[in-house]
Amino acid sequence: MALGLCLATGLAWGADGKKTPPPQKPAAPAALADDVFFAYGIVAKVEAGKLTMSEYDYENDEELNVAYEMDPAVVFKNVDSLRNISPGTTVEVNFIVKNNKRVATQVAVEDEAGMEESDSTGERYEEDKLLEEEE
Repeated sequence: MALGLCLATGLAWGADGKKTPPPQKPAAPAALADDVFFAYGIVAKVEAGKLTMSEYDYENDEELNVAYEMDPAVVFKNVDSLRNISPGTTVEVNFIVKNNKRVATQVAVEDEAGMEESDSTGERYEEDKLLEEEE
């Protein structure tokens, strides 16, 4: 009877006679738990720690203003900081969703030549480099 009770509750006794808890499943790494998304649009408003941009909603065929909070470790490309981004600027935002809020992990400002495509390390694709060499 006691053995059945121990098995039913998940408790076990070690060789020293002390109770030991059942083994725990390892937690999933945070990087694997978060999906990264991206959005492209024109900045409508900049506030402390927050950027709102106008982006096109293809499902509803309309422009929407969408807010993005800045992750403490946000990476900026083609600009030094959020305060140097002004309304009317075209940006691409990589973001994750935390607590039903969009949290920007990277903000890239389009330069005069247009947004450069790059891989996850920030290096431009080889095709882009070759095209520049031909010019």
